[in-house]
Amino acid sequence: IEIEPIEPMRIDLNVFTSYPQAENDEKQKSRQYVQQLSSYLVEVRIPHLIEDIRKCTTPVVDGDTLTRAMHSNGINMRYLPR
Repeated sequence: IEIEPIEPMRIDLNVFTSYPQAENDEKQKSRQYVQQLSSYLVEVRIPHLIEDIRKCTTPVVDGDTLTRAMHSNGINMRYLPR
């Protein structure tokens, strides 16, 4: 999966919340970018981390080491149930 480069911007992780927001070009770009980042994590980074754990390249023995391994790979804990 490729993420199209864009100018640096603040990522609004609340773009999918249900409270009313004004929709504008920046919100649309933010929504697309968050979707691309999420897809990259789910399709590339998480499988890579799982493979590292299987090969014992990244040893995980408890929740704390799993959390550190995920965070060091840019994966937030919200992706754990996937």
